[in-house]
Amino acid sequence: MDTNFLDTLFGHGENITILQMLARSVIIFLFAIVLLRISGRRSFGLGTSFDNVIIILLGAILSRGIVGASELDLVLISSTVIAVFHRLIGTLVATSSVASGWIEGDEILLFEKGIFIATSLRRAQLSKDHIFQAIRQYTMSNDLSDIDKIFLEKNGTFTLIKKMNTGTVGHKRTGSSN
Repeated sequence: MDTNFLDTLFGHGENITILQMLARSVIIFLFAIVLLRISGRRSFGLGTSFDNVIIILLGAILSRGIVGASELDLVLISSTVIAVFHRLIGTLVATSSVASGWIEGDEILLFEKGIFIATSLRRAQLSKDHIFQAIRQYTMSNDLSDIDKIFLEKNGTFTLIKKMNTGTVGHKRTGSSN
């Protein structure tokens, strides 16, 4: 393609017109959809710190392409590299518990059999008040008598596991711990 045509359509550098910015926005939008397919569904589904990194990086890189702060071709190449790298690391995390623990961390048991685990609370930088907030969101009370375990999951949510005294085990999840 003629480089003069591309310069006219997309501009060059930071001195771009509104129409050139709009053209760049459409290209970036369509390209972002492709990147999401490359990086995989987990990019926006699990919400672990590993998965949040791609959101932050792609947002920062792609925005530079829209406003002309970086060359459009370099933006497309670097964001593709990030998406492919995320996919490869995601595959490694899915197939190796060691890699998963190192990259994503492990769930943290915060409460078990009626006892808060102080070392786990410190490790997670949480107080009992944070745990009671999670309990109230799903049980509508501060009653711990039906709860066997509480975990802080890799993605920052809490999981409450009911005691088996009724013959069933229930799992309840809360939102982010932040």
